[in-house]
Parts: sequence; C-alpha cells; structure tokens
Amino acid sequence: MKAIAIIRKIDTETEGGPAKVAGVLFRTQDVPAKLSMKSVSLSRADGGCVFPITELSAHDGHAPPWFVKGGTEEQKDAARLPDYVGRVFGAIQEHCGYGAPKVSVVFPDSEPEPATGVVEAVQAALAKETDAAVVAEWGA
Repeated sequence: MKAIAIIRKIDTETEGGPAKVAGVLFRTQDVPAKLSMKSVSLSRADGGCVFPITELSAHDGHAPPWFVKGGTEEQKDAARLPDYVGRVFGAIQEHCGYGAPKVSVVFPDSEPEPATGVVEAVQAALAKETDAAVVAEWGA
C-alpha cells in the first residue's frame, strides 16, 4: 500500500506582495479492501475534513495553501507542513498496521530519493523550487 503527498509549488500575489505557496494533494494506491472504509482527517487541526483512505482526492478542491515564501507574517506557515503530512501518513499507518513505511521523495525527471522519514522527505521537497511527491510504502 502507498500513500502519496503531492507538493505543488505555485507563484501567487498576496496583500504582502509576491509569494510562493505549496499545495498538498493526497493520494493512496493499492489499499487493501479491509481498509477501504477507514478514514483520516486532512484538516490542519486533526479532526475535521475526514475522508476515506481511498478518497483523499476529495479534499483537493478546498485544501488551503501553505506559504513557502512571501505573504504576510500570519501566512508564513510552511514550517508546519512536514508535521502535517507526517500526521496524515501516521494516521494511515495506524490503520494499516504494517509498521514503519519505506519513504522516498520524488522530483520531476528524477529517480526516487530514499528518506529517513516522512517529515524529512517533506523538508527535502520544500527545500527545492520544483514540485515533488513524498511516497510512503507499507507491506510487501
């Protein structure tokens, strides 16, 4: 089973001037049937925006951006993004019961780069200007 956090970098304008934001889109692959009805919270504060593990893309339409560069002081929240992705992946791991996943970060036109954990993989993804995917794989 795989969980994927697609981190897209987007240039935008804010009241504080030009900014770069990160949008996070979650996906899963090869979810065992016994887990298809399990759900996780995709809200920034654990508890809201609850979706079945197999339907995480339903959150895409209203997921708020994370400010990476620029914006107002209140908007500079990308430092919390690694822990957020870690919490979501942790909830998925809790449901699947496989133990620690194999984690990698994937940049466009490159091979997956192994990471020591989800938080570290998201930090690596944020450190580059390009889009990236953080992949956690359990089992098999």
